[in-house]
Amino acid sequence: MIVLPQKNNSSKVFFPVALLLIFIVNLSSQTYQLGKAQLVRKSPPGLLLSKANFGSPRFFRSVGGVDFHQVAVLDNTLEGAEITFDYEEGNRDGYRLLLNIDGEVYTPFLPDWQLKPIAEFADSEYTSLVSLFGKEIDSENSPIVYHPALVDNLLGLRVLHADILLKNTKEYWQLPADKSGELLGNGEPINLFGNDNLPLSKEEAHQSVADLVNYVFSKNADKESQPNSWVLTDLEEEVVVSISCDSFSISGLPYYYFHETDMKQYINEVGEILMAAENSGVQYDNETGTLLTDIADYHKLCSAYIDSIAVVTTKLDTVINLIEQGGDEQIKYQQIGGRLYRKKVSWESNFREFADDLFDLMQEEESAEMLKKYEVIRQLIYASPVKPRVKLTSDFRYTFPELIQKLNPTVFEATAKTMRYAAFFRYLKINSPEEWEVFIQDIKNVSYQPATIITPEYIVETD
Repeated sequence: MIVLPQKNNSSKVFFPVALLLIFIVNLSSQTYQLGKAQLVRKSPPGLLLSKANFGSPRFFRSVGGVDFHQVAVLDNTLEGAEITFDYEEGNRDGYRLLLNIDGEVYTPFLPDWQLKPIAEFADSEYTSLVSLFGKEIDSENSPIVYHPALVDNLLGLRVLHADILLKNTKEYWQLPADKSGELLGNGEPINLFGNDNLPLSKEEAHQSVADLVNYVFSKNADKESQPNSWVLTDLEEEVVVSISCDSFSISGLPYYYFHETDMKQYINEVGEILMAAENSGVQYDNETGTLLTDIADYHKLCSAYIDSIAVVTTKLDTVINLIEQGGDEQIKYQQIGGRLYRKKVSWESNFREFADDLFDLMQEEESAEMLKKYEVIRQLIYASPVKPRVKLTSDFRYTFPELIQKLNPTVFEATAKTMRYAAFFRYLKINSPEEWEVFIQDIKNVSYQPATIITPEYIVETD
C-alpha cells in the first residue's frame, strides 16, 4: 500500500525473449537508449483500442501487453462517504487533485504528467494500455501500439517499459535516456538501490536482483514448456481506497499473468471434442444445426491433412513442422456462423481464427441460451491454446512481489500508480458523472514536463 501525503486543510532469465521486436531501421530516427537497446520512432505509433477479455485466445495473441480494468472500492470506514473532487490549477504541480471526503480535504501527490493521461485513460471505454502486437509487418515484426492517452508522454514510456521489463532483466533495470541523460518526471524516484556506503555498485546491486528474478523463472521452467508470455494486469486485484492516519491511500498492485500457448495440445483437444460430438448421435435443432454443420465441415477439412485431429499422430507432427518451416498448405474460403474467412490463409492461422471467432460468437447475448443447452459448444469455447502458468504467476504476485518492485523502482511506481488511480477515477466517473465531466474538461489543456517525449514504435537490440 502506498501512503500519500497528509490531508490539506486549505479550501480547495534467464528468460526466453518472447516477441521482442527486432527490426532493421535507420538509427538516425528518433531514439532513446535503454541499456544496449534502442527505442526507435520513425512515424506516429498506432492506437490500441481494446478491452480485456482473459477468456479469449484472441486477447492474448493480438493484445496481451498491459491491461488495467478494475474499479476501486471504498473500505468499510468510508462506506457512505460523500466524495467531491476538483483540479486546482493554482496549486503546485503534484498537489492539484483536490479530494473532499466528508468535509476533509486531501491532496495526494499526483503530478500532471501522470494525472492527465491516467484520467483520460480511465475516461475511455478501453482498458488496454500498450501492446507489442500492432499491425503485423511480417512474421517477425510489428510496431508497438498505445492507448490514445499514452501516446507521446512519459507515462506511455513507463508503461511500455513495465511490459518489456522481464524480457531483459540484465539491461532493463535502467531507464530510457536521451543525449542529456535519463528521462525523469516530477516526483520520480531515481533507480538507486541503496546509498553510496553499500559494498556493491548500483549496477551490481540491480544485477543481483535480476539474478533472483531469473532464478525464479528457471525454477518454474521445465524442458517441455517454458513460460514465454505474460500480461501485466490487475485481474481480480481489489483496489481499495482508504484514509489511514489522516492520509489518503489506495492499495492494490499490478502483477504479471504468465501464460503459454500449446497449439499441438489445443488441436488434439478440439479434435477430441469434435469426434465425440460426431459419434454421440445427438440430434440438434435448426437453431444450432448450421453452426454444428460448419464445425463438422471444418473438421473434415482438417482431417484431409491429418487423418484424425483426435490423436496427436506422426502426421500431425509432420503438419506442424511444415507450418513452422513456412511451407504450410493453403485452404479455401469458408464461412462459419455468418463470419467470413479470407481466402488463402495458412492452415494454422485459419484454425486459430476459427477458434477465436467461435468463442466471440458464443459470447454474444443472443447465443447465451445455446451456450447453456449444448455441452459440445461450451467445450469448444473453453478449449483454448492459452494456458495460464499458475505457479509462476503466484510466485511473483504473492511470494516474491518485492523482486519486481526492486528490479526497477521508477517503472514499478509509475505503473502501480497508473493502475490504482485509473481504478479510483473509474469509481469517481461512475458515482459522480456530472462532476467527472467538469473535471475532464478542466484538465483538457493541461501541459506538463517533460513535454517532448516520443513513444517508440520498435525495440532494437544491439550487441
